[in-house]
Amino acid sequence: MQQSLTPQRARAMSREFAQVGVEFTPDRLREISGGAPVTDDELDDIEYALAATEDSEQERERLYKRERRHEMLIRLNVALWALVLLFAAILAITGMHDSAALLNPAGP
Repeated sequence: MQQSLTPQRARAMSREFAQVGVEFTPDRLREISGGAPVTDDELDDIEYALAATEDSEQERERLYKRERRHEMLIRLNVALWALVLLFAAILAITGMHDSAALLNPAGP
């Protein structure tokens, strides 16, 4: 016994298919998933829409991963600059900002 799509899933698939240019009503998708006869054109449209929505999902995932990498690089950059500023502040507070003092802390 075949299970048909739930109404929610059928509506979601109908919207996804429409985004790639394939128009199916949710009711028709439920009929097809329940075992109703399908024309060759409908089958071709469904196969195309499934492939196109899969490609679209992969593209969204790729862009999401790229954005996450970009955010991580920004955070790393901020953290490194914070360390540089912290080091500069420590040098300023301790009075060791003179290059001669850094090279020869005991003095002349």
